Amino acid sequence: MAVTAVLAVYVPFALYFARQPVVQDEGLLQRPFPHQGLYSWLARPLVPGSLTDSPDAPRAATLVVLEDGHPLGPGHTELSEITYNGSGRYRYWSSPQEGRILVFSTSDNSDPNTNGRTYRIVDPAAHEPYSDARRR
Repeated sequence: MAVTAVLAVYVPFALYFARQPVVQDEGLLQRPFPHQGLYSWLARPLVPGSLTDSPDAPRAATLVVLEDGHPLGPGHTELSEITYNGSGRYRYWSSPQEGRILVFSTSDNSDPNTNGRTYRIVDPAAHEPYSDARRR
């Protein structure tokens, strides 16, 4: 009888929570990261309202890459320098051919797919594009 009472309470709650959507960590970079060369890896984060570096504005990006909560850098690094030197360098870049891409290296030049670390991005200067519409 006690088991029936527990199940009568548990089952409705379990069914309710099983239907709730899982909230994704928007700043978490998702594996696998394609290898771009020696120490460079690729990610395609979507950060609404975030600026990227471009040929016309080579230092416009304000995005920061975090490895286990610690900032990597320097940012705005030339792609060849990321590839050959690594050590946490990165660039958030936009081009007509490739769109928005993040080319980055890990702090110790290890493979971010297997090193067990978590990679996140934050952009404190990003303007959320729908905030003005929600205020109305």
